[in-house]
Order: sequence, then C-alpha cells, then structure tokens
Amino acid sequence: MGLRKLEKTKTFKSKASFLKFINMKTSNILYVAAYKKPCEDFPDNPARKVGITGGGNSTTKDRMNTLSNGTEAYSPVEAIQSWQFPDELSAKTEEDYLHNLLDAFDLRTNREWFNGGNDEINKVEEVVEMHMLNLIAKGFKIRALHEEIDEKDTKHEIVSDDNEKIKIKGKRRSLPKSVTVNGEKIQYKKFGDILTEVFKILVDKNKITKEMCPISKREGNKNYVINTKPEHSDEAPFRGPSEYKGLYVECWHSAQGMYDTINFIINKFGNNEFILNIEE
Repeated sequence: MGLRKLEKTKTFKSKASFLKFINMKTSNILYVAAYKKPCEDFPDNPARKVGITGGGNSTTKDRMNTLSNGTEAYSPVEAIQSWQFPDELSAKTEEDYLHNLLDAFDLRTNREWFNGGNDEINKVEEVVEMHMLNLIAKGFKIRALHEEIDEKDTKHEIVSDDNEKIKIKGKRRSLPKSVTVNGEKIQYKKFGDILTEVFKILVDKNKITKEMCPISKREGNKNYVINTKPEHSDEAPFRGPSEYKGLYVECWHSAQGMYDTINFIINKFGNNEFILNIEE
C-alpha cells in the first residue's frame, strides 16, 4: 500500500489572522451586470455578464468596481441583479449551470458575457431571474439584494401615456399578497396565474378576440404574446402557453416580464375600463 501524501499545513502569524481565515468563505452572491453606456457595435446595450463576487466578504459593489476598472471595460459596469444564496447552495455551481444554459441558447459573446437580445426583456436577465424564482419556489432562502437597495417602503407604478390606472405597491419580483381587477380579487399561485386571469377577463369582455391574432408587443416582433395556436411567427412553440376559449397567451416570462405583458394587454385592449391593483 502506498503512502498517503500529506497536505501542507497552513500556519498563522496571529490569532487575528486565523479568525479571519476561518471566517472567509467562497462567494455566495451571483450577479448579472451590464455596461452603463452602449458601444458602437451594440447601441442597444444587450450584453450581460453573469458571475459571482469572489471569496470572502466581497460585495457586489466591490466586484462592479473591479470590472469597471478592468482592461476589457469600455464604460463603467453596474449590477442589474444581485442574488445572495444560503449556505446550502453554491453560487459557483449555479453560475456554472446558468453559463451552460445560456450556451444552449448560443448567447455567449466573450468569457462570462452574453448577448441578451433586443426584445423588451433582456433574455439573460430573464433566464437568471426565472432560475432564481424556481429555486425560491423549492424553498431556498435566496435574497434579491437588488430589490433591497433604496426600495424599502417605496411604491412602484407601471404607467403609460394612455393608461395610468395600473399601480404596483412593493417589489415587482415578489409574489404579491393581493391582486384585484376593478375591485374584484383574482386567485393565483404564481405570476403566470395573474397574467392568465387578466387575459381571461379581457377575453370574456370581448376585448381580445381571435380576429385580432396574432398579437405581439411591437410590429415586426417574431415573438407573439397571444395567438390562436401556441406558437410564434417562426413556428417555435410557446414555452408557457395558457389556453382560454381557443386563444393562447404566452406565460413564459420573468416576474418583470409578466407585469410588462399585463401592462401591454390592458393598455392596448382595455380601453381604460379596467383598474388593476397589485399589492404586496
């Protein structure tokens, strides 16, 4: 039997350095970052970096400063999302999983940077947020640090030029406590249920009909929001279809994407007849 190789013993010069060592731990914060200013090649600024903050007590702000001063940065970098994991989850493992998932969509541009596209919702942000929400739904205590910055006791509103009746109180990425349409409560267990119920109300009121389909958020967008069959213009299937009276609404969105889609269909088809209140 061969001899087992002994590991090198680490020594400490003081009790303080030892305590600092045992308190150090690998990163438990995963972030999505973006350049603050677009470049000539990508004027819509779709690039997003998915990474972790590093070991020890490194914060998201520390990491953004490092990236902003790096040789590859053409403008300062800011965090769009920042997720803190509990001890039982590894940020590195989740980072690797998300990189592989984004590679499957062929979005990687350089190292940890990915092209999120030019749709209303950045694809990289959406993929990361939906993965986090799935982990939260499984019971993991993940903190959305980007939600806690300057957002305590604040009120958010979704408004537009032709409809100022949609108001959201609280954090947009938390499942709300109460949702009402014209004062009537709707039942839901997830974000997709809220979109589906609003969609049903508009269909029942004959505000959305088969003759209007297919419906997309803007002209020329290949991704449909509502259609008579659960597929987009390129025949790609809806990823989260919800069917009602022969019409399908696409419910594969992040929490923010759900709110944006609800805002869109009420503004476009509601004729200012519906007041939607979402409150946490």
